[in-house]
Amino acid sequence: MWEVLIKVIPLNLAATLSPGLLAATLFLLGSKLKPKGQALALLLGALLVGVLVVMLGIFLGNPHPESHTEKMVAAIINIVLGAAFLVFAIRGLVSKEKKIKFKTGDKPKYLALFLIGIAVNATNFDAVFLSLTAAKEATDSPDISDLAKMFFYCLNVFFFTLPIWLPIGFFLVAPKVAAPLLSKLNKIVIKYSKYIISIIFLIMGIWLLYSGIKFLI
Repeated sequence: MWEVLIKVIPLNLAATLSPGLLAATLFLLGSKLKPKGQALALLLGALLVGVLVVMLGIFLGNPHPESHTEKMVAAIINIVLGAAFLVFAIRGLVSKEKKIKFKTGDKPKYLALFLIGIAVNATNFDAVFLSLTAAKEATDSPDISDLAKMFFYCLNVFFFTLPIWLPIGFFLVAPKVAAPLLSKLNKIVIKYSKYIISIIFLIMGIWLLYSGIKFLI
């Protein structure tokens, strides 16, 4: 259980470091047109993607590879993911966070925001790969119960959508302090997130490559 936590928690925490999503949610919550409703529409889109990513991670995992072919497939998946993680580690250091822009109008556009939530989160490849790998690692662990795995899967979705639901929660509980506090937090995330994510990608990439290559040789 603890071994799985050590693998999964850093991946999930890194998946939350999406300053663009946090800033977009703060923008919606600052709107005069049903701010919470618009932010919730964005959250629903993110939630759908988060669940699908976890399902893909479960599909790629195999807690009991028995035949040589199954073990070979598991090793190849680890090598592919490991190589992708190393690419993302380098990419994260040189790329810049994209800003999410919304067009203002006279009426709230819930469907459009729901679709934007899907599109933005599906193309947030850092978070997708981190969350997918966390789900796969939980699935690959034969020593934990199905209930514990379900807990890890829920944790995946929880962290994947945190950049959206966290500001919504703050605005519901403490609306006066939410905007300035979260704006400061977002500045910190923008400044340091790429380094944290790159380090986690690098460590997990090396570990996945090692575990895959070890079987092949």
